[in-house]
Amino acid sequence: MEDGSGNFKPENALGPRGAFVIGRIGGQPVACGAIRPLGEDVAELKRLFVRVGFRGRGYSKAILRELEQEARARGYRTMRLETGFRQPEAISLYESFGYHRIPNYGEYRESEMSVCFEKSLV
Repeated sequence: MEDGSGNFKPENALGPRGAFVIGRIGGQPVACGAIRPLGEDVAELKRLFVRVGFRGRGYSKAILRELEQEARARGYRTMRLETGFRQPEAISLYESFGYHRIPNYGEYRESEMSVCFEKSLV
C-alpha cells in the first residue's frame, strides 16, 4: 500500500538505511520528514512537512538538518528530492541549503509538475 505520491511506504524509512524524524512541541507533533535509500550512496528526502500554524518558525530547517545528519551517518554521499513546482517555499528552503536543480529522475522523469534537486553530503 502506497502512502501518497512517490511510491513511498512507511517501511522505507524503518530499515537501517532509512530514517524518520518527528519534531514535537509540548508532546504534539508539528513537523516531520524521512529519508529512504535510493541507491548505494544516494538517499531520497521524503515527506518534509510542517503543520499549518507552526510554519515560518524554522522547524523545516531543523528537520532537514537532522535528516542530512542521519543520511551522512548511514553512509550516504548524496541526497535527492522531488517537490512540486507550485511549492515556492519548499524550493527556496532546498536552495538555501545548497540543493541544486537536476533533471527529473526515476518515476518523476516525465512529470511536468515535479522539480528535482540534489546535494552532495560530503
